[in-house]
Amino acid sequence: MNAGLDVGYIVVGLFFIPHGFLKFGYLGGSWQKELASFTRHGLTPAPAWVVLIGVLQISCGLLLALGIYTRPVALIIAVIL
Repeated sequence: MNAGLDVGYIVVGLFFIPHGFLKFGYLGGSWQKELASFTRHGLTPAPAWVVLIGVLQISCGLLLALGIYTRPVALIIAVIL
């Protein structure tokens, strides 16, 4: 595998992990602000969407950083963006 791709996977994966934790109110995030944002964008029920997106960001970020299932994980990340 290409060393540049490895670094890219690690950087992008580590970028998504904290964003997932922000959805749950950790690392300075706010659960209420996330709920309001998801509701404003018409995603109802907002709590379910916040949990789903948060879990996907954390798990996909971890898998991508570790280099496991990179293509399916990249597809999931592209869809949730």
